[in-house]
Amino acid sequence: MRKIAVFAVLMLSLMLSMTMIYGVKASPSIQRRWQEPLYSGYDTFYGQDVVAYEKGEEATLIVKVTNDGWWNAKADVSVRLEIFGENETSTESDVEIEDNGWAIFTIEFTVPEDATSLFSHRYVIFVKFELETDIEWERYGPYTDFVAYSQNQADARELRTELGYWPDAPTNTVFFMLSAENWELWEKADMELWIANDEYADGNFDSAETHYEKSLNYTKEAVSTYVSEATAYKDAMLSLLTSGSGLMNFYGIAFLIGGIGFLLMGIGVVVYLVRKSSSPKPLAA
Repeated sequence: MRKIAVFAVLMLSLMLSMTMIYGVKASPSIQRRWQEPLYSGYDTFYGQDVVAYEKGEEATLIVKVTNDGWWNAKADVSVRLEIFGENETSTESDVEIEDNGWAIFTIEFTVPEDATSLFSHRYVIFVKFELETDIEWERYGPYTDFVAYSQNQADARELRTELGYWPDAPTNTVFFMLSAENWELWEKADMELWIANDEYADGNFDSAETHYEKSLNYTKEAVSTYVSEATAYKDAMLSLLTSGSGLMNFYGIAFLIGGIGFLLMGIGVVVYLVRKSSSPKPLAA
């Protein structure tokens, strides 16, 4: 038992000494960014954040590599991407990066037409560091946020994105500025949007596209109607205040309110004087 304990202490001391001499091995750091995807964000169908490209379209991955690894030496660096069972290499290769320096690498490929849209796709990034006496391959991933949209899925997503640029039903306006017809349009737009979201989450992309389009059309019509009604209301008020008869009516109402105010003031003065004159004088001391 004692021999085992002594051996364990010796091994631990050896490991600590190696760590002090060579340092703890750490992979150089990378940053990745997909360039101009059709969509990037949370997707209710996949239940996760995704980066989406349409099938048959070109996808571009930008990788920033920082040479801050454990060897602390200048290196020639290349990058490749493993996705859809293929190896895609970066446009740049054997780029010389100083210690703690960095470089940008670009990888372009076409999303396969037969890629499934039912699930996200796994990919791995490999970075080669070629030193003076050694070649090191570092592996990053796997990542599972890449998805390939079908055409109807892409069309539905684009309609949903366009809907996001349009305003919602006004909630802080004067109620009589909106007609029943206008409120009905807003309600129809909201209802179609709810249906479309549910259909998309269930994977019924054709139906989702149809309902997104209806919601967008109702929203556009509602906005147009709201602007027309608000403009008509504004014009009517301006006409009332600026036209001759309207201005006279405005002044007449103002004078009437003012007259009532002076009448009430006069009554108050009379009451005050009557009370003052009827109050008994204080007795002399």
